[in-house]
Amino acid sequence: MKDVSNYNSVIAFLRLPLTLLVVFIHVPYTSMGGDVDYIHEFWIDGICSIAVPAFFFISGYLFCPVKFSWQVYGEKLKRRINTLLIPYIAWNLIALLVLIIPYYHDFNYSVANVLAVFVDCKYSFLHATSSSPIDYPLWYIRDLIVCCVLSPMFYAAGKLKGLIPAISLILWICEISLPIGGISAIAICFFTLGGCVRIYGLPFKNRPNSWLISIVLILCIYLATGLNLVFHCAVMPVIVLSLFPLGKWILAKSKWDKFSKYGNFAFVLYASHAIFIKKIWNQFMAIGLHQSVVYWATYILMIVVGIMLYYFIQRNVTISSILIGKRINQDVPK
Repeated sequence: MKDVSNYNSVIAFLRLPLTLLVVFIHVPYTSMGGDVDYIHEFWIDGICSIAVPAFFFISGYLFCPVKFSWQVYGEKLKRRINTLLIPYIAWNLIALLVLIIPYYHDFNYSVANVLAVFVDCKYSFLHATSSSPIDYPLWYIRDLIVCCVLSPMFYAAGKLKGLIPAISLILWICEISLPIGGISAIAICFFTLGGCVRIYGLPFKNRPNSWLISIVLILCIYLATGLNLVFHCAVMPVIVLSLFPLGKWILAKSKWDKFSKYGNFAFVLYASHAIFIKKIWNQFMAIGLHQSVVYWATYILMIVVGIMLYYFIQRNVTISSILIGKRINQDVPK
């Protein structure tokens, strides 16, 4: 049986599967009516939507030390410059060159407009209505950077202990964000939850069966309630919390730990897929294929493009350090 005595191996294992779920969320979908639409909604809103909260949870777990010190805080922020900030700027700059310059000739290249591309841009590959940088999925990194910078506030409220997750959950369910650009309710809730687990421990950590039963019951109730959004928000923390003990249990009994080797590829796929996925979908639609074929073909081809792009990037050390962010030595909890 493999040694999975800590959660570092579980986190490494989860990165690729969670990224694959994120790509599913962004595959364009045309209504096919009836049960197909209902199944798709359950798959995207009920299953794939686990990915982003889980990423925030993992990031909070990795960033928040058990005992806070300004020295450790400073060291972690320095590492995030390489692993988050530089890749964030680079991928959004690529998006600017690929989308705005060729297609939007009326774009006002003022300093304010150019900076907005990296924070809150009206131009998007996915035509998203929410606040996001031009490379839409990178809103997660934008929010994560702000969470990391503001993390001392989490320790300042340390006396609240058990109330911190409860307050975060209320903010998440009520969709209350901080009055600071780039801090969403989902970021606050799950980054904080990850930090709490790192500091206070995971409840029922040695009982994966109890978590599995809870997930099955939750998903059944979610279906029975007609994919109720409030219920979905309320139970998402339970599902995310379950990923650690279940992942640990899976790794101890299987060969799925091979996913752990593809963390860098997962990041490239995550950062790049919005640049290509709509164009791939348009090409398949132009051929006149059935909508279901277009959907799956777009998803599969996007992964192939991601693989090709990853192998191209990692051939050059300089390009790799900019776009992937020196992720060879991943952060471990301290």
